[in-house]
Amino acid sequence: MAAPQAVPRSQASSGTGRRFRSRCFSRRLDRPFQTDAQAGPARPDGTASGASVASLERNRAAVPLEVFLDLHTARGRNRHVLQERLERDGFAVVEDALDLDAVARLTAAVERVRRAESPNGHAFHRLAFLGLDDAFLELVDHPAVLPIVLDVLGWNIYVYHCHLDVHPPLAADAEPQWRWHQDGGRQNVEVESPRPRLSLKVAWFLTDVPTAVHGALRVVPGSHMRDVLTRDREPDDAVPLLVRAGTAVVLDRRLWHARGDNHSDTTRRVLFYAYTHRWIRPRDDLGIDEERVAGLEPVRRQLLGWGTSAIGHWIPTEEDVPLRDAIEHRPCASSSSATWRASPGS
Repeated sequence: MAAPQAVPRSQASSGTGRRFRSRCFSRRLDRPFQTDAQAGPARPDGTASGASVASLERNRAAVPLEVFLDLHTARGRNRHVLQERLERDGFAVVEDALDLDAVARLTAAVERVRRAESPNGHAFHRLAFLGLDDAFLELVDHPAVLPIVLDVLGWNIYVYHCHLDVHPPLAADAEPQWRWHQDGGRQNVEVESPRPRLSLKVAWFLTDVPTAVHGALRVVPGSHMRDVLTRDREPDDAVPLLVRAGTAVVLDRRLWHARGDNHSDTTRRVLFYAYTHRWIRPRDDLGIDEERVAGLEPVRRQLLGWGTSAIGHWIPTEEDVPLRDAIEHRPCASSSSATWRASPGS
């Protein structure tokens, strides 16, 4: 690998709209770092192997931005690479998971809900939104992301929690807030340590987030292996996720993360879908009537929490988990890997 070169601050945030080059996230450029010398040769999909965010040496010259991004972005949606990054960093990025038409359709649905429930134009946080528009159901079993969830959690899963977030620009004098947290509520108190994964959350970005001041989701890579985060200051090793509209980010629930303040001139829109095992109770009442669920494709019914009985969540029948039959197993290094057949219209 060529000697690392310093990255000008402007390079990380240049460009507008969908043309900016930052595919994943940018390290805080006032804290330069260098990749692990043991990174090893590139994989067939063009990404480097063996580099760990936790091993990045600080106080050295910064790696060229494109090199850094290639270490953390799933080019070609290589599921094996994605799973490695999820295990290592606590998150993985799927670029262009949605095309522009899907982004436009979902954005229109978000705005219909926002105008109906929060017409004042303020920040809007809506739980259990899936039943409010058919467009939202399209993401429940989306083939760009569901295989990754299956690889990690298996087929006995459902969407137990979701929220829709709209954050317009803040006033310049808005008081900054400390928002760092792990998902899971009482799971972080009543379950043994180190904390188990238990669930994954997928963030679907409907707007470009080209800089940290656009309300970027901030994460601490590798922090899913920590039970505690110091609360008297911002984490030194936090990074903002800089993404294009249409990007999906898969997050381990244990990853310490926080929403950044939006001091840009654009409104940030993100949809969050959280998957867990069917034997864990739902966090939200999705509010979708049984008749409507009954008319859906079987896999989508499962993912919306349908089941034949209470015990079927623990000892499922074939009818309880059509997702199991929708997976075509293939020989590979990981026994959990599978090929996902998407639902019609997904």
